[in-house]
Amino acid sequence: MTAAALHPLAGTFRYEFRMQIRRPALWALFAMASLLLLPSISQWPNLPTRAPAELAGSATHHINTYLPIIFGLLLADRLVRARRLNTLELWESFPAGRGARLWGTFLGAASASLVPLVLINLALVGLIARAVGDAHVLAWELPIFVLMVLPGLLFVGAFSIVCTLALPLPLYAILFIGYWFWGNVVQPSRIPTLTCTLLTPIGNNVAYGLLKLPGGPCLGVWPAATAAQSWESIGLLIGLALCALAAGQIVLSWRAGQG
Repeated sequence: MTAAALHPLAGTFRYEFRMQIRRPALWALFAMASLLLLPSISQWPNLPTRAPAELAGSATHHINTYLPIIFGLLLADRLVRARRLNTLELWESFPAGRGARLWGTFLGAASASLVPLVLINLALVGLIARAVGDAHVLAWELPIFVLMVLPGLLFVGAFSIVCTLALPLPLYAILFIGYWFWGNVVQPSRIPTLTCTLLTPIGNNVAYGLLKLPGGPCLGVWPAATAAQSWESIGLLIGLALCALAAGQIVLSWRAGQG
């Protein structure tokens, strides 16, 4: 990326980060969801006998089952808001900065939306580490979050940003929520679904392929996930996120040319 493009990217990143991190809805939605989803430590079975990586992985996978829905919905209105305030048209009038501003919007809004997610994960894993008296549980959280959670968030965040260029926000929100449960939670034994495939952003591949966590909807359908499949899934999710953003940049350029 050229130096000329870096300036609008950095500026847009800072603006979007500040706007997103100050949104009351960001903190309110994640706070309500965490109260509903975070189980009490006493309800986790056999805590002292489980390995630190398994404890951290199980907690992270549990949170990652539902909280990315909020993450995706919070990113879905960023370009809609820019269009409503007529700033999207302003972007499109500057060809050199159009792509940089799209990427800056995504990176800034996504980074801000990551903050409460990271805090929730650290809080739960920290409580577990304290309950079992083993700081190694907390030490495992960062690499597990990066591998299990971040690729899926980039995937849903990129598509949430870009898809609202073509779909009304309410329609996209309904479709996105339906997709999340169909493609991540519904068991393949019931209906055809993306669950337990390489395109599952919920983190199943890392959970069962790298960490070898027990249980899960993939047992009996995909009982022997491998580490190689986990890395393939991570690469595929990130690659598709980049493709979605590139497609969004092409759409913005085409619209600017039509104007």
